[in-house]
This record gives sequence, C-alpha cells and structure tokens, in this order.
Amino acid sequence: MDQALPRRTFIGATGIAGLVGLAGCTSLGGEGAGGPDDERSADGTAGTAETTEAGSDESGDGSVPREDVLYAFAPESIAVVDPDAAEVVAEVADAPADMEPKDAVASADGRRLFVNDEARSQVVVIDTERGAVEAEVDVGSGITHAFRPRPGEIWTHADDEGTFYVVDAASLSVTDRVVSGDDETGHGKLVSHEDLGAKAYATNTDDAAVHAIDLDAKEKTGSVSLPEGSGTHYAAYSPRSGHLYVEYTDAEVTAVVDAEAEELIGHLDVSGGLYASPGGEVLAVVDGHGGEVHVVDAAADDEVVASIPVEGGPDKVYFHEGDDGLWGFTTNTADSNSAVVDFEAFEVATRIDVGEIERPEGAEHLHRSGTTGGGYFFTPASADGTVAIVDADARELHGTVPVEGSVTQVAYVGSSS
Repeated sequence: MDQALPRRTFIGATGIAGLVGLAGCTSLGGEGAGGPDDERSADGTAGTAETTEAGSDESGDGSVPREDVLYAFAPESIAVVDPDAAEVVAEVADAPADMEPKDAVASADGRRLFVNDEARSQVVVIDTERGAVEAEVDVGSGITHAFRPRPGEIWTHADDEGTFYVVDAASLSVTDRVVSGDDETGHGKLVSHEDLGAKAYATNTDDAAVHAIDLDAKEKTGSVSLPEGSGTHYAAYSPRSGHLYVEYTDAEVTAVVDAEAEELIGHLDVSGGLYASPGGEVLAVVDGHGGEVHVVDAAADDEVVASIPVEGGPDKVYFHEGDDGLWGFTTNTADSNSAVVDFEAFEVATRIDVGEIERPEGAEHLHRSGTTGGGYFFTPASADGTVAIVDADARELHGTVPVEGSVTQVAYVGSSS
C-alpha cells in the first residue's frame, strides 16, 4: 500500500519507543559517524596504505590519552582534547597538510580512528594509542560519509562513483568496492542494524530509490523504487516497527519502507534530516528550512506526535539520555546557539551559546558538525577557532577550547562513544 500515515501534532508528554538511524551530513560547506577485526584478501580494487612512523609526544610516544578524548580536525592540524580539563593535550603527528576532513569513525575497539580526507581521496588512519597517523588509504573521489556496519570494516562512500569502498580495519587496505548508485554517481549514506542481519540499505541523491546491500556478499541485491521522483538522502531504521524511513531530496514527505519485505508501504507528511535516539524511543525529523523538529513515534503506527519550533537553522540533533529524561542538542547554522530540546515536554528547554561558524558568501548549504560522548555534547565554532564542550546532564557550557586552525569536524573516542 501507499497511504498517508497519520499525523497528530501537540505539545505534551507521551510514551514513545523505537529506532536506530544514520549519522547526518557533516562539516561546513560539505554534506555531511564489536568484535575481533577480520582479515580479507584484496579483490583487485585494493587501495594502498602508506604507513607513518611515530616519534615524540607530538609525534606519538604513547603519552596521548587513548580513551575519553575528542579529536578536533582542522585543515592544518588534528588536536586531541581532554573534555574534563577542557584543553588541548596533544596534536596528532604527521597529519596531512590542507586536509578536507569529513566523517571520522572509530574502530570497534577504539584503537584506530578512520577519517575521510576529501582533498586527497584518502582515508587517514590514526593510531589512537600513539597519537599519530598510521596510514593513508587510497579510495575513490568525493568522499564524505563513512560507516562501520561490521566490527572489522569501515565503509566510506565515494560520491563521484556512487560507490562504497570497504576498508579492512586490521590490514588497513581496501578489500571490496560496492557500487550502490544506479549510474555509478551520487552522494549516499548507509544504514544497518543487528536486527537486519547481513542486509543494509543505501541512499543516493541521484536515484529515486533506496538500495538493498548484502554486507556479506558486498553487493547491491535490490532496490525499492520511490514514486516521488527525486533522490534519497537521510535514512533511519526502527527495530520496533521494522520500518526504514527515507528522506527524499525534493519532496515534503518521508518514505516508509518495510525493511524485511523491501516494499514501500507509506509516507509521513514531514521531511528533513533523520536522527534516532540511543534507546530507540524517538525519531527526530529536522526541517532546517522550516525551523522545526518533528517527533515521530515509531512504536505507535509511525505517528508524528509533535512539531517543535527551533530558531537558528537547526542542522542536526544529537541525543542524550539523562536521569531526568531524553534531551537533544542541535547544531545551528544561522546563529551561535545550540537549542536544547526536551523530548518529553516537546519544547526547547534552553539555548546555549556555542560560538560562530564560518558562513561563506553565496554558500547554498551550511553544515555544522557535532558529536556526543563521555556525558558531553561537542560542536566546533570554525569562525571563533574554538570547540564548545557542553555538559549534557547539566545542559550548560562546560568549556570553550581554543584550537589552532578552523575546526570543521569532531570525533569522540571512548568507552561511551
């Protein structure tokens, strides 16, 4: 069927449950975060890995904290920040000059951090034990997003090829190349979940479809055509409903797909970036242009239970489960604030000044990155040359850390990342 699913908008308390979703697009001016690692043989498309040696503290002598630290990425440097002390404690050795850092994904054990460098079409691998660049793995061009659908694998998407490059997290080599775009082009994301087993789904901004991917066979096995006629972008999966939620790039609705049957079953009458709470209770649909965050209950017939006005150009929502409820921190692009959303009262509880980002004249799209971990919410202020650290439980600014260069991307490595 393809019916409009119900919508109910109100401000008030309600019980909500269910889902897991994709990381959003990251970095200003760009689009857009287990078990033992397993070795895989190259298939003829393997990239090269240039190994880098380490030296002193700034060259990786083992004194850099490995866990519960924040990595702040600027074109000329990579800083390691101690969140509790709110200070830079080291710089990553041998960081490539003039990087264009995009997504950064940690290995399952936190021993390595994999960073997309769009400028060189490489995945830069940081040894978190030594605080130094360990390797630079060649992949396709136009890389933005990276994912870890399996403990031993990092999947990075090359937009110019509509293709995922699979990097083995142990051997640091490309073992597979998975074409997901219909025309081998287009910006894309990947969503996976343990309930889906070996199945994952890929979106593509050039395709009016969402594509089924076999993580074992490393290939596209099917597609769900979406009738709105535009590309697909954000996606999220709910284990409670068994539904996949997919954003169209040029429509005011969100597609709802039966993930097991690979069948379109309906639409939500809201659209925007899709973000899921850690416990799977809430799906937040961020309409940045309309200045609203819509709240979807995936456990109750995919009902839109609230639409919350949020000033400041909300770009993303990062969730935090506290003892006093479920909270969301926005990364705003039109002002210096992060709005703190109360997802039980369905309202903006407070606003925190986290600094200004750079806004190039004539830019069509602005993005602001962020992350959570260790009880904090982090977001960079590229125009101020700082990174803001917000105490997520207290919902107040913990500290502002000056970082050399214009930081556009951050990544947390720790037991609670």
